[in-house]
Amino acid sequence: MQKIAGILLSIGAFVSIAGETRPVIFNIFGAIDNPQLQVEAIENDLTGWGVAHLLMGIGSLIAAFGVVLLTRQVQSLSNNRNVRIASYVSAAMAVVGALFWAIVSYNRVARAPQEVIANMGAANWMEWAYFLPTEIALILVGFVLLQTSYPKWLGWPVLVLGGLMLIASFSGGGVPLFHSILYLILGIALLLLRSRSPQPLPSAT
Repeated sequence: MQKIAGILLSIGAFVSIAGETRPVIFNIFGAIDNPQLQVEAIENDLTGWGVAHLLMGIGSLIAAFGVVLLTRQVQSLSNNRNVRIASYVSAAMAVVGALFWAIVSYNRVARAPQEVIANMGAANWMEWAYFLPTEIALILVGFVLLQTSYPKWLGWPVLVLGGLMLIASFSGGGVPLFHSILYLILGIALLLLRSRSPQPLPSAT
């Protein structure tokens, strides 16, 4: 289960990064204070804009299912009630966030560039519905990793960076690329680490 989770997280993150790093995306954020230039950037590369969001939407869904499998793996390693609840919530938050990001990605392609720019960022509640659940999922993933047999050098960075991303989002500085990079690091780590096997566990007190 751990290796499959690592594969899905890595593939999902890689696909997302391939979309998030396309030139049209950088052009949009490079003209953050000039909505007209942002509109022109989209209009001048409609194909690139569509491909970028197709990759981001698909990649986020693949990575979210990687989180689901990771939480299933964690549940086999601990019968602690808090760990199980946190793992269930993290899986749910990851899927919810990915679904909303897929919807946002579709809307950005389907709508006129002017409408897209006008509703980008804090003005779009669907983007909040992506950022907040995804970052909560990362924080909880870090927590459950720390509570099981996974190394602390993996759990602490996921928890702390997830928390910093959540703070950045509330400050208006959320960046999907950062989520993808952290998912990629987590996925690679799971592939490199020895698989954790379920062990007989004492009853939770």
